Amino acid sequence: MRFLSGLNANQLEAVRTHAGSILILAGAGTGKTRTIVSRIAALIAAGNSPENILAVTFTNKAAKEMKERVRHILGERDRSLARELTVCTFHKLSLTMLREDAERLGYTRDFTIYDVGDQRSVLRKVTKEVRLPGETLDPEKIQGRISFVKNRGLSPEGMIAEAEDDFDFAVAQCYKRYQAYLRSYNAMDFDDLLLLSLDLVAKHPDLKTKYQMRYKHVLVDEYQDSNKLQFEFIRELYPADAGKERSLCVVGDDDQSIYGFRGAVSKNILDFEKHFRGTKIIVLDQNYRSTNHILRIANASISGNIARKEKKLWSGLGEGELPEVWVFEDEVHEAQSIVEHILAEKACTGRQLGDFAILLRTNHQTRPFEEKLRFEKVPFVLIGGTKFYDRREVRDVVAYLKLIVNRKSDQSFLRVVNTPHRGIGKVAIEKLTRSAARNKKCLMDQIADLGAVEGITSAARKSLEGFRGMMQSFAEKFSSASVSECTRELLEAIDYRSHVADECRTPEEASKKNLVVDEIVESMQSFEKQPGSRKSLRDYLEDASLLEDFDDGAKDLRSDHVTIITLHSAKGLEFPVVYMAGLEEDIFPHKRSLGECEDSEDEERRLFYVGLTRARESLKLTLARKRARYGRESLRTPSRFITELPEQLYSKTFGMRDSNPADDRQQQMYSKLLEDIKAKRR
Repeated sequence: MRFLSGLNANQLEAVRTHAGSILILAGAGTGKTRTIVSRIAALIAAGNSPENILAVTFTNKAAKEMKERVRHILGERDRSLARELTVCTFHKLSLTMLREDAERLGYTRDFTIYDVGDQRSVLRKVTKEVRLPGETLDPEKIQGRISFVKNRGLSPEGMIAEAEDDFDFAVAQCYKRYQAYLRSYNAMDFDDLLLLSLDLVAKHPDLKTKYQMRYKHVLVDEYQDSNKLQFEFIRELYPADAGKERSLCVVGDDDQSIYGFRGAVSKNILDFEKHFRGTKIIVLDQNYRSTNHILRIANASISGNIARKEKKLWSGLGEGELPEVWVFEDEVHEAQSIVEHILAEKACTGRQLGDFAILLRTNHQTRPFEEKLRFEKVPFVLIGGTKFYDRREVRDVVAYLKLIVNRKSDQSFLRVVNTPHRGIGKVAIEKLTRSAARNKKCLMDQIADLGAVEGITSAARKSLEGFRGMMQSFAEKFSSASVSECTRELLEAIDYRSHVADECRTPEEASKKNLVVDEIVESMQSFEKQPGSRKSLRDYLEDASLLEDFDDGAKDLRSDHVTIITLHSAKGLEFPVVYMAGLEEDIFPHKRSLGECEDSEDEERRLFYVGLTRARESLKLTLARKRARYGRESLRTPSRFITELPEQLYSKTFGMRDSNPADDRQQQMYSKLLEDIKAKRR
């Protein structure tokens, strides 16, 4: 079978083991995606129906890539089989289940999914109803807290029971009112998808059996990123008494578990064999990305964590360059030297700018690098800016579309009823809202009975009725015509581009924002070209709502731009030359992150390891003796992650500005730093 060719012995074992629970410990760069894809192909080749195979990923991008690779590896003759596979994210799987059976939980199947903006709009109302003496409740902070406890599987009642102080109790009360609001409007938020689908199978044994019979072979990618809910979800899908005709295969690397702040639980992978008896553990440790010098420094670094699965990466790509530690005078010298090194390397080696990446612990460190790259006229891309679906223009258009799909979406109504301006004043909206609440109607239904609403001017009444009529007309159009064409017609009907221009200060700004509006229609056209029959407006909105935070950045990489990227965003990427900058205490490990969770220092070390293993050929670790903060310079201490490294694993030098490593003054400074390092280690 051609999909087995080129696999190493451990990968082959992972591909050929088809029964029971299997834990594949896949170190960084060890070909895990190829192993998963080959395993799926092998299951099909062994006679298993593709309909009985489920592969769960954490991003839509990874799901799409995996399905494409399965299609390719199966070849022309069996390519149609790939269409019958279920390859999706946890949230997409949950959504599919809820669309089938949400009525069991008291929802209708056409429930709405609230995005972050919708959630905060609701919480702005809720926080006005809940009092906390001496403190104002911040909707954004409350939303983050509710999301975190939902991913722990806690209900409002569970959170109330756990509340340790007045703030926790106030948040729990907000959570309770927030959930009641969502349910009254037949709506769920992103986190509810997992919580409610788990509730569905836990409370209804017949549904649990249905899904267990449907998915006999379950694969989970990036298992180290799973949270409590996702772990419980997998346990429901894979029964304890599973026979030889079933399998559960999870793939991940405990050394790359870096999303504790999002609720990920590293113990899910560390304790996997305790939860699933008879687990077979297969270690993938041959790295196909980096040279051995880079892997040795990575292995040495991560060995500082005690709670981990032992593995040592090795490579057949040769020894390569010795990693370097560079010490600079300050952050300006650091940025200048790195940019000058990039330009020198490009000139001497013929590398493209896209071969270079500057990895940072936080977004706040980017300024000196941006300034220096601009000064040198070096194109760069900064990963982690405002995402497409978070932009104001996109949120406006999506709110229109949500209201067309679900007239009960009051959050969408309030966003667009006067966008663009229709002469509907604040007083008219307040009176309409109060009347709708009193009559227990949604706002669109209340417009149909405007005679019952007092105090609204005739002009406002006319505008409200016109708005409702327009939305009803477009609801009919969208039910039978192209999503992209109808959206284009909607944008023209409301003259949205003129509205954007009126809101901007310059023609250039208006032009950029209207390009974003055009991109919305382009995204719909791309959606319509995808294989399959799902082409409705509801389907498009579901795809848009499931674009998770994990999908950020990678699509913005360009071969002719230097990449500046945070370490969390860099996971899954690789670059020939990597500069990890700002390696000082309080920056990395990050001062605020330490103490956030039980193994916060270990997680920071894992993040450092992720950064090291992004480098393919050249790795530079940089730090500064002093750094400006809040307008004042302060002396810095080298990161513990540098001081822990055995000195023989890297070479040490200074920046390239005014001196070289032979300079006596610089050597004295570096010698003192080394003495400090040794003292710390003793």
